[in-house]
Parts: sequence; C-alpha cells; structure tokens
Amino acid sequence: MEHDLAALMRSISEKLNKLEEMKQEMSVMKQELKGDIEAGVKGIDLEAWNDSRKRWEGEHQEVIAFLEAAIAAKKVLDDAGLAILDGDMAGLRPLVKKWSGNEDVLNLLNWADDGGYFPLFEASFQGHADLVQLLVDTPSIDANKVDGNGWTAMMTAAYCGHPNVVRVLLAVPGIDLTKRATGGYWTKGKTALGIAMTRDDDEGDEEWARKQECEALVRAAGAHE
Repeated sequence: MEHDLAALMRSISEKLNKLEEMKQEMSVMKQELKGDIEAGVKGIDLEAWNDSRKRWEGEHQEVIAFLEAAIAAKKVLDDAGLAILDGDMAGLRPLVKKWSGNEDVLNLLNWADDGGYFPLFEASFQGHADLVQLLVDTPSIDANKVDGNGWTAMMTAAYCGHPNVVRVLLAVPGIDLTKRATGGYWTKGKTALGIAMTRDDDEGDEEWARKQECEALVRAAGAHE
C-alpha cells in the first residue's frame, strides 16, 4: 500500500512538474510571438504553427488564439504592404474593415520596415490621399509616427508636394506640426513647414508650385519653421 502511494505521489509530482514546464514554455512562446508581431510578423513558420496547434489544442486555447492572430496579422501586413505600394484602395479597405475589431491586428498597420518606413508614411510619400484617409480613420494608426530620420507622414507629404495628403493629415485630431526631423543632411532639425520651404535643385516649376501649396496649408494651420 505504501509502495502504491509513493508511486502515485511520484506520478502526481511528475505531472505537476510537466504542467509547470508546459506553462513556462507557453509563456515563452507567447512572448516570442508577441515580439514577432511587434517587429512586423516576419517569416512566421506555418508548419511550426500547425505543429504547435496540435500540441496545445484542447487545454490551451489562449495560445491557439494568439497563434491564429499572428497568422492573420502576417496576412494583414502582406496584403496591406501590397495595397500601399499599388495604391490599391479596393484591396486595403475591406482588409481594414474585416479586422476592425481586432486591435492586435490593426496595430500592425503601424509596423515599420528596417528603414523605419510604415504604411502611412509610404501612402503619404506616394500621394495616395484616399489611402491616407483610410489609414488615419483607423483608431490604431499613429498619425505622428516617425521614420528612421524622425520624419512624419506630414513631412514627407509636404516635401513631395502632395497638398491633398497634407489636407487629410491636417484634419487629424492631435496632428503634431512641431516635430523636427532628427536625421538627414539638410532636414535635421526642421519641421514640416521648414521642409516644405526648401526647394531641391532638380525640382521643376510644377513640383515647386505644389510644394508651395503644401507650405501655405501647413503655415495656415499655425506651423512654425
């Protein structure tokens, strides 16, 4: 009887230890996946995900849900990236609508690549006012986010001479016109207004006229150099 009890106690102890190991491993997995999501959810291994799903299915729905969100987030990033590059409103609008209730996924629209460029910055740089409007209407988007040189979407829109984009960004509550670039040979320390006032040597009259329109809009909004 004592032998059976001792064996039972050892078995229970082993199971408890195993459960603790599983909990710790689950925590590590979750943190690693969270790190992947915050870094842009690059290269999630679908095969490994399927293996993990089988392993945790049943007792650990939280991990499964997190893994599924990570896969969904990767698709959002991939699709959003293509939509931004193509100026594809038809592709991006239903994507944002589909995930409108998933804060973790929509937060990824603030994702930045290795150069610090992010969807709102790219859309502003390319002059896609409709895309910019769609993005700033998404609650998770930070309209004052900066790239690797401290440039905001407003700065790049003004520099590239996209007045329609500037108008959209100026209508965003809390838009910050006081931010200054932290990098760049000739832009360091300049605000969006200061950047708009600078004419490149290779700019034609039409480009310069559009940039001057951007300057006027930003100045009228109360910006300073």
